[in-house]
Amino acid sequence: ELARARTQAEWRNLQSKAELEFALQDLIVRLAERYFGVLRASDDLENARGEFEAFGKQLELSKERLEFGLVAVTDVDEAQAGYDLARARVIEAENDLRSAHDALATITGRPHPELATLRADSPIDHPEPANVAAWSAFAADQNLQLQSFRYASNAFEEEIRRASAGHLPQLDLIMRRSRDSANGGQSGPLNVDNMLFGMQMSVPIYQGGQVQSRTREARALHLQSLARLERERRAILRETRESFYGISTSIARVDALRQAVRSAESAVESISLSYELNLRTSFEVLLAQRDMFRARRDLVGARYDYILGLLRLKRASGALATVDLAKVNEWLQTPESSESKPAARMAMPDKRAVRPALQRPLPEKPAETDALMLKTSTSIFAPKARSSTAATSAQAPRSP
Repeated sequence: ELARARTQAEWRNLQSKAELEFALQDLIVRLAERYFGVLRASDDLENARGEFEAFGKQLELSKERLEFGLVAVTDVDEAQAGYDLARARVIEAENDLRSAHDALATITGRPHPELATLRADSPIDHPEPANVAAWSAFAADQNLQLQSFRYASNAFEEEIRRASAGHLPQLDLIMRRSRDSANGGQSGPLNVDNMLFGMQMSVPIYQGGQVQSRTREARALHLQSLARLERERRAILRETRESFYGISTSIARVDALRQAVRSAESAVESISLSYELNLRTSFEVLLAQRDMFRARRDLVGARYDYILGLLRLKRASGALATVDLAKVNEWLQTPESSESKPAARMAMPDKRAVRPALQRPLPEKPAETDALMLKTSTSIFAPKARSSTAATSAQAPRSP
């Protein structure tokens, strides 16, 4: 029984370490989401202010042309409506930016008024290997949540053996020592030491169904753990496929939106020139400007979605580590390091060479663990250029 209890404790220990490593991976993803959430909100505010300024100029131009009788009053009304809507979007974007900063500070524990921005030449490449089946197989084998559920299932299976062994004979080694002292009368004090060594066998005959009940309970808990494992496996595989296809979609959207931005900027120039020649209305100019700012916003958002998709894919496959954040940092720039540098690519490691998140030794003390997570959450990204308002790889225990 002692050996089985030790084996069960080892499975529980592995389960706890897997949960700890997954918590670290989840922290990396959540931190990146909050970080790029701030950058996204900052870019939205910048585009909203640019749209507000452009609509303001268009409103002034419409008023001047109305004074000379070159346009109808409807042009001024349309420009005024667009200007007011743009002002409302600026107010909303400012509030979104404040909320994004608060969300980031919730994780890091301190405000970050300046953050590094994403370089314009950051890589937009397909993950390696560019095969969803390979990533799915890797996730099914290395995902830390799945490993945690597997360890829990093994622990419950060991509990079945412990419970069913309750009706077996039990052999105990006994050692007993006693000492008796007496005055002894005329012969003086009397001291007697007794040492007893022996073996005692207990044979349970009837315990009121306790052994059978505990065995049934252990089997039910084991079946429940297997069901949870299968449910989690399906969810992880779905998350892996969604992340992989999301990356492919982001890459295609970036290419399409880059062309859309160029086309929208050209359309604004052409329509503005036609408006000066009274060939287009103010409303058409406003629509073209709105489409241009929307295309710029969507382009930046697609690049952020690409990076977050890579991190989520690596988390699902169990390969995410702090080194991936270092690679993301190389895609960011600050005024001191605005020169282009060779961009790193995030590729899935060879599972034969590296057991991703399970290879690093875990801190033994809770204080060291807190320090590790605090360091990860406070220093992974560099300051911004513009201002804006896995369990250890222990051997699996063998059943006796």
